[in-house]
Amino acid sequence: MTASLENSFLFSLLAENASSNLNSLRWLLWALLVGTLLWWLVWAILCKPETETESATVPDSNEPEDAAQACQANSQVLADAATTRRDAVIVPCQRAVSTEAPQPVAAAETATTLPVANIPVPVESASVLPQDHPPEEKPAKKSNLSPESSPAADTSEEKAPPEPPADSPQASTVSAPPEPASPSHADQRAPAQEVTASSEPSESGDSVPLGFSGSVAATPEATTMESAAAAPRPPSKAHPAPASVDHQALLETAFAGEPVKIDPELGIIYPKKPSKIDDLELIRGIGGPTETALYASGVYRFRQIAYWSDANVSAVAAKTGIPAEQIASHRWIPQAAELADISVAAEVKSYSAPANVDQAAVVAHDFAGEAVTVDPSLGILYTGRPDVTDSLADISGIDDDLAAKLQESGVCRFQQVAHWSDDNVASFAEKLGIAKSRIEEEKWIPQARQLHRDTYSASGDWGTSHPSLEEYQSKIGTDYAGEAVQADVEKGIVYTDRPSSADDLKQIKGIGEVFASRLNASGVHRFRQIAGWSEANVEAFAKECQTSPKRIYRDRWIPQAGGLLQFAGEDVRIDDDLGILYLSPPAEKDDLQKVKGIGPVIEKRLHEFGVYRYKQIANWSASAISAFSARLGTFKGRIHWDNWIGQTRRLHRTKYGD
Repeated sequence: MTASLENSFLFSLLAENASSNLNSLRWLLWALLVGTLLWWLVWAILCKPETETESATVPDSNEPEDAAQACQANSQVLADAATTRRDAVIVPCQRAVSTEAPQPVAAAETATTLPVANIPVPVESASVLPQDHPPEEKPAKKSNLSPESSPAADTSEEKAPPEPPADSPQASTVSAPPEPASPSHADQRAPAQEVTASSEPSESGDSVPLGFSGSVAATPEATTMESAAAAPRPPSKAHPAPASVDHQALLETAFAGEPVKIDPELGIIYPKKPSKIDDLELIRGIGGPTETALYASGVYRFRQIAYWSDANVSAVAAKTGIPAEQIASHRWIPQAAELADISVAAEVKSYSAPANVDQAAVVAHDFAGEAVTVDPSLGILYTGRPDVTDSLADISGIDDDLAAKLQESGVCRFQQVAHWSDDNVASFAEKLGIAKSRIEEEKWIPQARQLHRDTYSASGDWGTSHPSLEEYQSKIGTDYAGEAVQADVEKGIVYTDRPSSADDLKQIKGIGEVFASRLNASGVHRFRQIAGWSEANVEAFAKECQTSPKRIYRDRWIPQAGGLLQFAGEDVRIDDDLGILYLSPPAEKDDLQKVKGIGPVIEKRLHEFGVYRYKQIANWSASAISAFSARLGTFKGRIHWDNWIGQTRRLHRTKYGD
């Protein structure tokens, strides 16, 4: 009995111990589980996987090429330069420009101000300021010169979306104004300004210096300026040189550090050819022989001409044989001032807009009769879509998205951007959600000036907007001898009867059956007539065709006609982006490596595109420069800085004598 009780006690003790151990084991397992979970939690917080941080940075699609692409382009340029052993200009790699919203930064940190040159820039604004960031490539739209190979050319003006057909009565109507953008801080900074619109230019003619503050009065709302019909642009007034210029002071400012001297007759001259020379033929009225004579006299830069005094003009007239009155009427000095400003802008890292712009004078001269308003924050704005708009995406740094936003805000033309003030730049930077420094570093304003000049320029044969009857008659004697033509002060040179060798004007993009018929009825049958149109001729034939002069300029009738005339009978085509290209290698090729900046590599690429002749490059438009820069993988600034256009023009003249 006693043994049985002892056994029972032992069993109960063992069971109690086993139960206690089991509970301890359960607590141990729970502790391990909780500890493991805590460890994983701490690791997840403190040791975030690197893949997340790496994928967090996504490049903005609106930014220019990244640094790697720019360095790759530089490597190609360096290789080309090493192969040819030429002194090509090489641009160092630069960081991509940030597209983040602007931060409060001191003015000195955001932009480098242009050298103080005091050059008066005319309102008739600028052809394309080269940049380091080529625009996004657009697919080339090919069109052969032959009408059989390009049937679409016959109805080109009827197929020009989004604008209505030029032959349609609705072509001149203006669509409803865009929806007002949401107000921002920049939009509410100051009340709008009231400006009296006038179709007359300012007292000084076309030359209204940028940065000159006009006379305005504050009103609660911006005033819209419009009229029933746009008044024709008046003839450009002659621009006489000032009686005296302080050339000694200029040696310490505009020409500081340069190897120049003061000539008692010619003003500031270079005793030796400088490393940087300007293409003086860009000044309308200066041809090849005159440019050669100016170079021989030590005049190589636009800014030298911009600072001529009356005595300097008289001395130049005696050397070149060009009357001083013609130099004044052709407005060499204000043209040189404008081109000098563009040239200086190309040489600095960043372009700062002027603090004040006389936008009232700009409206009176360039927007007379159009539905525009002057906003103190945003500058000159359209209140509705105009019948002719510019391709703002041609400005390097403006993509299609930014161009659309600008149009929604009422900016539709290069001239509007060209005349932005510093406050306008700040306001648009805020509205577009980009840094103000980006607009300054990409130099939108000087680009817009040059694009406008390139697009809206008449023939350079005249040097004046409204040539005299005697000038037309003189041209007939040299270019139309023995032909049935006559001079007209408005229409220029017209045929009195249809010539036997008439050209097919429909090969010019923008001219269809209707326009061609109206031009033929007015005595225009040859490409060379259109290629030689002055501003007065453009205005007269725009009336005959019942269209806008701006459409003729924008569609580039004049340069197209000039190109067709130069390449008549050759196996070429017109490319919308690249200009005139050969479909097969021509019998006569030019040595493109004679152009400073073109080596074997770039020459080979140009041949692949169909560029074999000096005259092709000499006729490149601003948009063609942009397109070739992008396709060649080089910098647009290189084509501008090395002056390929001027070089090829002179090389062609030397080789062929024309």
